Amino acid sequence: MGGAPGQAAVQRPDGISIVVPTLERVELVADLLSSCVVAGARIDRKWEVIIVDSSPEEPAARIQALCDQHGARFVTGPWRAGSKRNLGARLAAYDVVLFVDSDCAAQPDLFAEHLRVYDEQSPDVVAVAGLTEMEGEEGFLWRVLSRSREHNIPFSWPRYFATMHWATTSNFSVRRAEFAAIGGFDEETWTVTGCEDVDLGVRLWQAQGRIVSNDRAIVHHTRGEVTHPFQVMRKLSRHGQADVWLSSKFAHHTELRANPVVIGALAILVGAALSLCTLSPTPVLLGLAVVPLMWIVTLCGRLHRWTGPHRHLEPLSVFIDWALDYGIAKAAIQRRCYRMAMRRFRYYDPQHFHLKPGIDRVPDCVFHAYGAALDSSRSSAAS
Repeated sequence: MGGAPGQAAVQRPDGISIVVPTLERVELVADLLSSCVVAGARIDRKWEVIIVDSSPEEPAARIQALCDQHGARFVTGPWRAGSKRNLGARLAAYDVVLFVDSDCAAQPDLFAEHLRVYDEQSPDVVAVAGLTEMEGEEGFLWRVLSRSREHNIPFSWPRYFATMHWATTSNFSVRRAEFAAIGGFDEETWTVTGCEDVDLGVRLWQAQGRIVSNDRAIVHHTRGEVTHPFQVMRKLSRHGQADVWLSSKFAHHTELRANPVVIGALAILVGAALSLCTLSPTPVLLGLAVVPLMWIVTLCGRLHRWTGPHRHLEPLSVFIDWALDYGIAKAAIQRRCYRMAMRRFRYYDPQHFHLKPGIDRVPDCVFHAYGAALDSSRSSAAS
């Protein structure tokens, strides 16, 4: 196997290498390693776990001890998540590399289900997207996040799509040769983590490879690490900044989008300037009124489009989701690519996302703010 995706003859993979980037989270790493031992016992091929860590000395020593205990390989790696995954892939011994996040736990058939797809599919299938299910107590914050259009939504996509343009690296495998052929993850991202998985998927498709899903290849992602809304907002802001990086890299794959943070800030600035000129408070008060007006319009649109549980928490989820728009505005200003402040990467493309046979209804929350059209998806599935 080697060369460009789809050119090599199909071979039964000789084994699977699991690559996990880590930064502290010692207890979660212990759970993950234990779950990998169980999953490894279910396959008749070789497997290995490679932990690429950038923790401080004390937690790093504890993680290394866990690796020794479970037969995993421990290596010290760089800071960026994509760079860690690249290092792990370079060290991988087997044909398939499976990326799993450190706050996930492998379900017993995870390895077997990833390998089964490569055994059965055509040569142009170069990657497999597994399903990531949330696990743990669903407290107030997580009920709010269940209404979010930005937080962890792609985790559920393998339930609905047979073919995908990209997938999250919480549970994503790729043929090692094809991964190396496109240079792996981009290590020049603007943030430590965020959107490097989207970039990888787009480049795999550009190299004529296909990404298919398997919702029987499952990891469980803990809710326990997220306990405060500001954690989520910082994460979304970082992803907003990464979105600008992605949009600047694939400008042809972006679309116009009204950024409420940009619009609100401009309205306040214009109002303040007019108030200074006219010596009247009215313009700035009107500018300030734009922010709650946009919040109300956004809220009404979301409530109309998506019913579902916890509707009374929608007002809070709108506010949290605006953290991503703030990140977009921040990066556009810092990087002086101002036009990107009102654009966004088109994450969903019906040409590359195809619904599974028998799926005729996809929850609107699956598409959220990615601008997807359900009719386009259904048309693609029917054709």
